[in-house]
Amino acid sequence: MNQLIPFAAFKSPGVTEIGGKARSLLQLMRAGFAIPQSFCLPVQCYDEFIRENKLAGRIELEINRKDLSECRWEELWDTALRIRNCFLKGKISEKLRQSLNQIFALIPVDTSLAVRSSSTVEDSINQSFAGLHDSYLGIKNLAQLEHKVILVWASLWSDAALSYRKELRLNVAESKMAVVIQAMMVGETSGIAFSQNPLNQHQAVIEAVYGLNQGLVDGRVQPDRWFLDRSSGKIVEHQKSDRREKMVDAEGGQILIANSLAERSRPPLDKSGVKKVYSLCCKAEKHFKQPQDVEWTIRQKDLFLLQSRPITTRSKPDPKENRRDWDLTLKRSFENLLQLQRQIKQLLKKMTRGAEVLERQAIVDCSDVELVEILKQRGAPLQYWIGVYWDVFIPYAHGMRLFGQVYNETVCPDDPFEFVTLLQKEANLATRRNNELLRLAEIILLDEQSKHAIRSGDYGKLGVAVVESLHRLVKDFAMPGELLSLSSGNEFCRNFFSFVTRDFKTARSRVEIEKNELHELERRFLAKFRGAAEKKRARQLLELGRHSFLMRDDDNVYLNRFKDLHHAVISEMRRRREPLIGSEIADYNEEDLVAAILNRDFRRRRKGVKKTAAGPKSREPGLKRQLVGQPAGPGFARGVARVIVANSDLFALQDGEIIVCDAIGPEMTFAVPLAGGIIERRGGMLIHGAIIAREYGIPCVTGVSDAIAAIKSGDNISLDGHLGLVTIERASNFGQGR
Repeated sequence: MNQLIPFAAFKSPGVTEIGGKARSLLQLMRAGFAIPQSFCLPVQCYDEFIRENKLAGRIELEINRKDLSECRWEELWDTALRIRNCFLKGKISEKLRQSLNQIFALIPVDTSLAVRSSSTVEDSINQSFAGLHDSYLGIKNLAQLEHKVILVWASLWSDAALSYRKELRLNVAESKMAVVIQAMMVGETSGIAFSQNPLNQHQAVIEAVYGLNQGLVDGRVQPDRWFLDRSSGKIVEHQKSDRREKMVDAEGGQILIANSLAERSRPPLDKSGVKKVYSLCCKAEKHFKQPQDVEWTIRQKDLFLLQSRPITTRSKPDPKENRRDWDLTLKRSFENLLQLQRQIKQLLKKMTRGAEVLERQAIVDCSDVELVEILKQRGAPLQYWIGVYWDVFIPYAHGMRLFGQVYNETVCPDDPFEFVTLLQKEANLATRRNNELLRLAEIILLDEQSKHAIRSGDYGKLGVAVVESLHRLVKDFAMPGELLSLSSGNEFCRNFFSFVTRDFKTARSRVEIEKNELHELERRFLAKFRGAAEKKRARQLLELGRHSFLMRDDDNVYLNRFKDLHHAVISEMRRRREPLIGSEIADYNEEDLVAAILNRDFRRRRKGVKKTAAGPKSREPGLKRQLVGQPAGPGFARGVARVIVANSDLFALQDGEIIVCDAIGPEMTFAVPLAGGIIERRGGMLIHGAIIAREYGIPCVTGVSDAIAAIKSGDNISLDGHLGLVTIERASNFGQGR
């Protein structure tokens, strides 16, 4: 079989030979639809690339490192990035290179190319998975074409594809990817049309923009939208857009330019154009015998069909109900991320001002009724900012991932996570807080008055410099406000000062990245871009990645100020009612506490609890002594395990012990500089624990699903942050040190 096949040369290929998208386009061409000049690299080319570059074993290792059904999206992204890097390091055969070069002799001069995925399970009647794999536009030379073909092949193993692994039947032996290569049709007007509205089966929907479709697809250009009656084709409603910009093909790729005054004043389609596109949709639906999602463009009044797939109906995913689909919405375009960056800078100012207002409320001396009102006043903004965190801050974390993807595509480093070093230009809030804690330990060490106050528990007699440091920790770094309640009975203060004076003076400092190393990595990255416009965009992407990297940790520090303020009121309620209710007050939830504060006779109805024998839980039988996770912080560590169930457990951490926990949050990172290593149940190279571990050069393994069940405090363990392996070398007496 030839390696590159023009569509006109195909006879009767199956999906297993050329994939779903290519087969659909071939059928449409033969049915008389106008499609761009098209070629196909069949599945055989993918197989040869995998075989010649010995990638099957690497892919097998990555996707079987851990059960993918147990992986969070961050872990899937990491896995996909490592696989993608394997593809990027691969080489296309000379035979295929010559075939690809032939395309430029077969298309009109100065015509760009579009490269589209065509997997063997994509765009079938039962599995549409729109946008699951990658497509690229504006390819102008052989080097770009080779590169984009490889990226399309690699997208078979994207985080989205891995998330849909069961539906896609992904395994190394059977997963295949063909590639469609088309002469790029640069139309004056483009759009998407649904022969049946996914939200109303009696309507069709047409969306249109000036210029290329890519602006509409990635959300950068808002379309005019028409709703039509399916039975008659009559326009029911026309929703206008501002028509400010359009996307065009330029030397450096696709760019946005301003629309002309004439384009702004009239819709991209007139009534006859709407009717023409609707007719195309109906024909596609009739051909495939199923409602279609059609991508189209109009060039010099001729209507072309770019691709057609079955409609996938999906409502806006809820992270609580469908985390997988919600995770896939976190990917944002560069322009959308820039908008989020501007929005976040304003939000942080608003959060700071809001927290400062609430901090001025006195909760110790207020009445019970006033305390309940303060709880409401603090609860409402907390819920608001939690919503902002999910809607804005979490999606913004994709900025560092987008940078990492672009960095790897342009630099092609041996280490797929080399980009993380380039992002670590400045310390995050958690690290700066640890520096302040280190200074506090040094101040106390030299202050006899403060040392005596700490030994006696009379925190009201702490030295001025110590108190000033505590205020900075609370105000600037969101340490719990309990630190400022310097009463002799403050247990949090007692644990905190015991920890700081006992161990923190031995804490390690942040690993400073050599300026020369940073400069060289930055130079190497920027050198890959040509022209002022490309370099400017690359610099913007780098700064976006760095800011996103910082905010991945700092956003929780800002949010924790509101959580701590809310928790302080809850703690005050418990303190006031504990003399009446006793130790059971610890089990009262917020609603119970409000009732108890307003009614001194209130008692929570006790629920029947099955009593169990006291004593530590035994280790689950049959668990492996070697556990597998994701490599997240390079290095090797051996030491005693310290399992952290509650944040307060961190105060018992001894110098050099290995932290084992569900996940390290920014509120826990004050203890990290003492740790010899970190093991987390949650996974990912770019989660909080992994970030802070690399800040301090601490070996780290994440995504160890059964870490807390298999490891007990006191176990002698080792971890390999390069391979993602954890070994229980010697088990302790169960429960020791807990």
